[in-house]
Amino acid sequence: DLNLALTGVSISATNSGVDYVGGLVGYAANSTISACTVEGTVIGSKNTGGLIGYTNYNSIIVSSSASGNVTSTNGNAGGLIGTCNTGTVSITSSYSTGNVSSTGGKAGGLIGQCDVGNITSCYAIGSVEATYNDSDPNAGGLIGSLEEGSTVASCYALGSVNSFGGYEKFVGGLIGSNKGDISFSYATGTVFATSSDENEDNIYLGGLIGTNDSVGTIQSCYAVGSVSTSAVYGIEFGTVIMGGIVGSNEGTVVSSHAIGSVTGDHTLKYKGGLAGTITATISGCFWNTAKTHQDYATGENVLLSGNSGLDSDGMKAKANFMDSGWDFDDTWVSYRDWE
Repeated sequence: DLNLALTGVSISATNSGVDYVGGLVGYAANSTISACTVEGTVIGSKNTGGLIGYTNYNSIIVSSSASGNVTSTNGNAGGLIGTCNTGTVSITSSYSTGNVSSTGGKAGGLIGQCDVGNITSCYAIGSVEATYNDSDPNAGGLIGSLEEGSTVASCYALGSVNSFGGYEKFVGGLIGSNKGDISFSYATGTVFATSSDENEDNIYLGGLIGTNDSVGTIQSCYAVGSVSTSAVYGIEFGTVIMGGIVGSNEGTVVSSHAIGSVTGDHTLKYKGGLAGTITATISGCFWNTAKTHQDYATGENVLLSGNSGLDSDGMKAKANFMDSGWDFDDTWVSYRDWE
């Protein structure tokens, strides 16, 4: 159980066999870390975090933060935590402000990979950049990969998310790949990826979530940042699947909206105001047709009953959202200039 502040931290541990690197703790099992702050840079090889490199077995992190850039040269990287593994990890009222960079792993502004965790009232504001050689990457403004049984509530990410190289990639303003339950959260950063490898499969890009798995849920969330892609040197590989909220949706998305542009010069692409492709439920959701530059909800040119694309004036009309069951008493607030 810790309560302290570290400043001027500078850690670089990239030697073979050094698997857990953190600004405060490399490996934390069944631990409570409360009111701790770290300011400084952290560079590691695998599980690398601004506060904790790797944590598991019901650890609790509360009211803690990390500020400073985090880099992993061959694994997961997170502004606060590199990897949350076995046993439910609880993270509450915590944040990170530094930029995160990963090669060959999952990258997130707050957490690189979260296998089982409950994340509440947390945020990340730094940029996230992931570069890959031979792996299937995930990159998110808050979390790179969120697995089944995890929850994210009342969280946000402000930083840009960029992904380069690699095979199949999942990139989102909030979360790259989601199998958990997301609620009352948002992302404002731009989302961008390149198509550059002849072995590359699909690229999934979303203003909020790159890909939402069949067990994933998204409720009362929104995305503001632009979503875009580009083919390197004009050479295209794979198929781009991109949406204002989610790239590919196999789960559930309800009462959410998108206003960021969805664009790209890749010809093999599915672009939609809400999602690139869907195989499951999207309901009570809205997108700004003028700002997203998309007339259809999905890249398959489907309007989707129960969802609406509105112009900027329509997006400011509270009645449109109330008709779809949006809660303006406890969840949403209406402003005259809200878009």
